[in-house]
Amino acid sequence: MLLKKISKLMNTSKIAIIIFSRNRPDFLKRTISYYNNNLYKTNHVLNIYLMDGSDEEVFEKISKMEILSNNNLNIKIFHHSPKTIYLDRMKKALSLIYEEFVLLAADDDFYFVEWINLGVNFLLKNKDYGLVYGHILKFKISNFNAFGDIKDVFVVNKRNPPLVWLEDSKIENRFESLNSPGTDWATYGWYALQEKNF
Repeated sequence: MLLKKISKLMNTSKIAIIIFSRNRPDFLKRTISYYNNNLYKTNHVLNIYLMDGSDEEVFEKISKMEILSNNNLNIKIFHHSPKTIYLDRMKKALSLIYEEFVLLAADDDFYFVEWINLGVNFLLKNKDYGLVYGHILKFKISNFNAFGDIKDVFVVNKRNPPLVWLEDSKIENRFESLNSPGTDWATYGWYALQEKNF
């Protein structure tokens, strides 16, 4: 039993999940609850970086949510002006992380923890790769309520990002190039697990 625990610890990686949110405390509560309730499915360390751009009164409500203080996750909260542009928020988030792997998400995005395990294991065994993609499931909920009934689920068929995206050595520059004029490939780029130094 002790040998099994030691083996599990030796195969532990640190993963940063950067969550962007603005004025949606219920969605944030649902997302944090999801990762907290599924943490047992991985031996990897999941660290949450909450990049919140809510108005002051909403942020005050968020900062008092019980799930943010009563969980098994390591959550760091960063509040910024609602006027801060997306790219600046992204650069700030990427400058904060120290973990080996990173996932980007909005407050209504979920990564299957089993998929995170598979992705990390693949990247650790295949050093020629720096990121892995999965399939995207999109679901519709009633009244766009965080805890509404699921009305529909479907797979999003989005092509892979252009190869030019992979040419820059800095992760924040790669994300900036995705949003530059003339590109037809944008936000789905963050549905990937990647090494921080890729």
